[in-house]
Amino acid sequence: MSKYFFATLEDGLAHFDEHEVHHLRVMRYSKGSEIKFTDGNGKLFLGKLINRDTATIVKLIKTQKKPLPKIYIISAPVRWERTRFMVEKSVELGVSGLIFMNTNRTTRLETESKLKKVTLIARNAIKQCGSLYIPSVLRFSDFDFPPNSTKLMLDPEGETTLSKIIHIKERVVVAIGPEGGFTEEEKTSFESMEFKKIKMGSRILRTETAVIVALTAINILSKNF
Repeated sequence: MSKYFFATLEDGLAHFDEHEVHHLRVMRYSKGSEIKFTDGNGKLFLGKLINRDTATIVKLIKTQKKPLPKIYIISAPVRWERTRFMVEKSVELGVSGLIFMNTNRTTRLETESKLKKVTLIARNAIKQCGSLYIPSVLRFSDFDFPPNSTKLMLDPEGETTLSKIIHIKERVVVAIGPEGGFTEEEKTSFESMEFKKIKMGSRILRTETAVIVALTAINILSKNF
C-alpha cells in the first residue's frame, strides 16, 4: 500500500474522505502522525493529522513535472475486472483522462456509480505508481476536446498505423471501441470530428489491451520511455 494519500486542500488544511480515512486506519496513522499527501495536481505535501480526516499542511515536499503529451482515452465500458485492470495500467502509463462512452455494441453500460468507482481506482493507482497527477474521469457527453489535439480512432481497417503518424501533438485523444468495434455510423461520427482511423497491427485486440498498447506506443513515439 502506498505511503502517501489523496486529499482535498481547503483553507490551509488537507481533508480526507471516507476512502482515505479507511487507508489511514489500516496504516495505523492517528492524531499527531506526520503523513504525506497529494491533491492530484502535481504536488506532494507533508502534513500532520489533527483528527482522523483532517491534517495541517506543514510544507511542500516536491512538485512533479506534468507529463507530455496529455493523452485522453475514449473507451467503451467492459466487464468490471477488466475495466479495473485497464484503469490501473492507464494511470501507470500516464493517462490524463479516461472518458467512457456507451456505444451501440456496449455490453456493460457506463453509469455514475461506475465512474465513481473508476475514480477511486485511479486514485489508488497514482499512489501505487508514484504519480502526483490524477486523471480526469468523465462520460463522453461531459468531455471537452482539448484544442489542437491529435485525434485517433483505432480501427482494424484503418488506413495507417500509429508509427506512421509523424507528429504527435501535446494533446492526443484516442477512441477505442467495444468488443465488436464501432459501428459504421459511429466511425462516421468520429471522422466528422476529425479523427483519423489507425490500426495497431494485424491482430484484433481486446479493449483493455488496445488501451495499454496505444498508451505505450504514444509514450515511446513521444520519447517518454
